[in-house]
Amino acid sequence: MHRLAYRSLSRFLLLACLLAVTPAALADRQEQILACNAAALGGMATLGDIETLRFDLDIREPSFAVQGRYVASRNGTMRVDIYAHGERVFAEGLEGGQAWQWTPEGRSAASGDGAATLRHGIEAPGRFWTLWELQQRGLGVEWLKTGPQAKPDEWQLRLTRDDGSQFDYFIDRMSCLPTREVSSRALHPDVDPTVVTIETSYYEPFVVDGVVRFRVSEQRDLDSGEWLGTTRIVDVKQGLELADGFFAGSRPLPDSE
Repeated sequence: MHRLAYRSLSRFLLLACLLAVTPAALADRQEQILACNAAALGGMATLGDIETLRFDLDIREPSFAVQGRYVASRNGTMRVDIYAHGERVFAEGLEGGQAWQWTPEGRSAASGDGAATLRHGIEAPGRFWTLWELQQRGLGVEWLKTGPQAKPDEWQLRLTRDDGSQFDYFIDRMSCLPTREVSSRALHPDVDPTVVTIETSYYEPFVVDGVVRFRVSEQRDLDSGEWLGTTRIVDVKQGLELADGFFAGSRPLPDSE
């Protein structure tokens, strides 16, 4: 059977189970939702093959428009370099549990909140692991059967990280793909620590090496409706070979990689 057809059939069978659930099976329904979501994203085995990945990004916020190159690894290290008009203007990374920042004026340590934000990005559902796998790794997952913010065609899950931070994750009931997430946090904690309720919506799904990712993510202040920013994935590369010291910020990422 063609791979895409098999994936569609798998999601259909999982969805049929969800729709036919009885009160006695409610305890299993959350696991079924996670299984359906994992299948929709490409499957645990497919994601499990990814050790490193790179996103080339177009980033737009009310006060600026820049380009970014985000690189992360399954072992918990990451780095992002920001460019404006072809010049690198900012970089930050996480290596050995320690976060750093770079500007043209020099390199410094990032705050604890900044480090947590970088780690949360690596551990985002669907980046290297499915929700089911993240649950096995210690992420708290609670299906809100009557989620107050869920739309009629969504399931709402409340996710709790090991540091106590929480966010709500919404999954489309038909496709089992994520639609958006809501969290209370600072958008750029090392620049402005003000906490706001941010809704991040996902658009334009596409497939890279069997994994579904989203071309566009848009952030808004959920309380005011204010647009906070849009990030577009321009290119994706998986399975990078990186030089020693790259995540510590001591080596650049050549354009040829």
